[in-house]
Amino acid sequence: MENLIQFDSKGKLRKQITTSRSSYGYHTVTKEGEMLYAEREKKAIFRLYTDMAAKKLIGTMCWEPHSIYTSKTNGDIIVGMAHDTDWEVSKVTRYSAEGIKLQDIQKNENDENLFKSTRYITENINGDICTSDTRGEKVVVVTKSGKHRFPYDGHQAQTEFQPCGICTDVLGHILVCNGFNGFCSRFFSIHLINKDGNFQGFILGPQQCPAAPNTLCIDDEHNLWLGAEDNSSVLVYKYLENKDK
Repeated sequence: MENLIQFDSKGKLRKQITTSRSSYGYHTVTKEGEMLYAEREKKAIFRLYTDMAAKKLIGTMCWEPHSIYTSKTNGDIIVGMAHDTDWEVSKVTRYSAEGIKLQDIQKNENDENLFKSTRYITENINGDICTSDTRGEKVVVVTKSGKHRFPYDGHQAQTEFQPCGICTDVLGHILVCNGFNGFCSRFFSIHLINKDGNFQGFILGPQQCPAAPNTLCIDDEHNLWLGAEDNSSVLVYKYLENKDK
């Protein structure tokens, strides 16, 4: 069993619900402030309303939903999934805000699978879909139409790269955690790459990064929120000066 827990900005508990055994980046929040979450074993996406009532929105048939993101531009729901009989057959599916299937992204122009896994997923300001492919040991970026743009497989300073949590900022940079399941403390870090896949630097290197960084996001004030497997706290960093002021 897993718990989804919501706190206010001061760290006070607001809501908590229990879900079945889930996956990785398996929850997101809509523009209206309602939570969506994936139930991997039930092969479904649920909407959690503000009164805490949960209702099934999407059934994913023979695909297990592992990661989910709601578009900030149009409310589309973007889901990373693995086939229930072969976890190395994965795809990304786009749904409307109402749960209507719009698009499947699975193969490149050579009819090869784009993804081995879709652990965490996000969208960039240019519409690109960015996925942490942990089994493939890379970040996979495709256009909104599903065309493969580039892979990012880490930086030469780190000989191992197992990406997990991923997000983007207002400048189109991609931030990604290296350290899935705490595989090697020497490489725990947060990588910063630009929208074209070029490494820009480490936001947090191995000396500063908490153990096993798993998930991250940037809020409306441009603060970086970071969760780590071996840390019972959520860490908050000043990332960018507030561009809205």
